[in-house]
Amino acid sequence: FFFLKDTTDQTLTVVTFLISLVLSYFLNQSVKREVVLREQLEIANKRQQETLRFITHEVKGYLTDGAAAFDAILSNTFGSVNDDMRGMLNEAMVKNRNAIREIQNFLRIADFKTGKVNYARVQFDFKRDLESALHPIAEHATAKNLTFTSDIAPADYTMIGDADQLVNHVIGNLVNNSINYTQKGSIAVRVERKADSVLFSVKDTGVGLTEEDKAVLFTEGGHGKESRTVNPHSTGYGLFIAKQIVDAHHGRMWAESAGRGTGSTFFVELPTNLRPTLSGVAQK
Repeated sequence: FFFLKDTTDQTLTVVTFLISLVLSYFLNQSVKREVVLREQLEIANKRQQETLRFITHEVKGYLTDGAAAFDAILSNTFGSVNDDMRGMLNEAMVKNRNAIREIQNFLRIADFKTGKVNYARVQFDFKRDLESALHPIAEHATAKNLTFTSDIAPADYTMIGDADQLVNHVIGNLVNNSINYTQKGSIAVRVERKADSVLFSVKDTGVGLTEEDKAVLFTEGGHGKESRTVNPHSTGYGLFIAKQIVDAHHGRMWAESAGRGTGSTFFVELPTNLRPTLSGVAQK
């Protein structure tokens, strides 16, 4: 301004400077409002997540109590159960377990988003825990008139990690998915020990997967193109959460299929030469 000699240039400079000041003021106020709104939104989201977590946790408790009651009745604890009643109770038990699994999915999603995911780091027998988990799942397959087979090669399956997350959620989710998306045919579970890992697979004769399906299979809320037609209750969170758990254990998870209507095979490979660490789940 001081070096300008022309009055017109000086006037334009002053006007430009004043306009800049005014615009800067309004921009600053806009930024402040945005910051306040963002803070309010974060508080609202946090409260919403806490409320959702509380509600789902309570519902899970009620469903778990119901599952225990169904199991007691089916075990003839209160007297013999006729075939008609047993069939009805088995169907109710399957639906109850599915509801518990979906509630657990919502709880895990909330944990992922708030950074509250914790994994146990203990030594466990993968084979023993898997056989225990497969028993009620096999009943689910039988109830749908599907042939269920399990082939676990003889070996030492000791590993370190979170047995509940790996066996009950990851493996349980994959096998239950195979049953849910298979209308007729068979479900075949296979486990084998490799040099430094355990390879699990579940093969079905269900709806199969296209390349488009595979692209979204392990994403949050991802669904196959026609998955809702076969399983309208799917939320799309199960495989996403399972993939996060496997990744946290430094494992691999993938699916193979020749296409629509050809069935699918899901694989999980978990390392066995892991040792506990203070950060993460484990390291090689």
